Amino acid sequence: MSAKRPISLGRTYMRRDWRVPNTRRGNLVRLVLYLAAAALVGHWQASRPAGRMLVQEGVSMLTAPVLTGLSAVASAVHDAATVLPRAGEVAAENRKLKRQVEEMQRRNASLAEDSLENERLRALLKLRSALPRHAVAAAVVGRQLTRWPTALVIDKGRADGIRPRQPVVAAGGLVGRIYSVSAHSAVAIPLIDRNSSAGATVQRSRSAGILEGDGEQCRLNYLPLYADVKPGDVVISSGLGGIFPKGIMIGTIEGVSRDDATAVKSAVVRPSVDLSRLEEVLVIGNAPEAHK
Repeated sequence: MSAKRPISLGRTYMRRDWRVPNTRRGNLVRLVLYLAAAALVGHWQASRPAGRMLVQEGVSMLTAPVLTGLSAVASAVHDAATVLPRAGEVAAENRKLKRQVEEMQRRNASLAEDSLENERLRALLKLRSALPRHAVAAAVVGRQLTRWPTALVIDKGRADGIRPRQPVVAAGGLVGRIYSVSAHSAVAIPLIDRNSSAGATVQRSRSAGILEGDGEQCRLNYLPLYADVKPGDVVISSGLGGIFPKGIMIGTIEGVSRDDATAVKSAVVRPSVDLSRLEEVLVIGNAPEAHK
């Protein structure tokens, strides 16, 4: 007969695992046990002077890694406690410095703009002193009108003595003429406008013609075939026609063409005044007494 197998009565025998689990809580338990063991060993070696040296070395070897880790943690906590309270102060100081830098940049830009404006105004004053008639200084405040795509709007008008057909000049030379006037503003038509014309002379050879605009630049038309004209020549106002004073700079010749059928020459003239950068002008008029 085979041996009878023991009958299980339903009770389950479980083995207890006394190992500390490898978790955060388990690691904390290990640390506490480790420190407690070190303290007991220290107390024991203190009560036995003969073995004090040997035990002390052993305790030092056991506790050195733990003490090193605790020292590092304490140092980090100390640094954080020192830096964190000043974090707000550092951020505030950085914001203050940033505002100061922005303010200095604005001041520098303003000073640079003032310097450029002073240079332009000095050039206008120099031009005004050379003009034979009274002139009113004005600022360009508008462009690109629907009816006159090349026209300029200035901030002086009838109340300042501005009248239609008066010449408009800038530090670089002749700009055009006044077309319409309101109480405190006026519209000026530049030389490049298709409806603009002026008597002009080649300064070097004294050859004369009629300056007409084409919307982008000017052409000096009706020059005789024998006229001594070449690229680079300076063109000035001739004074003919009674609108523009004589001798004001207009521009330089960029190219010359001839028409044998009509026995005339024409030349492309690049204006000396850049309208896209124009900010201040002088409007030439009569003496102030004439407006009273």
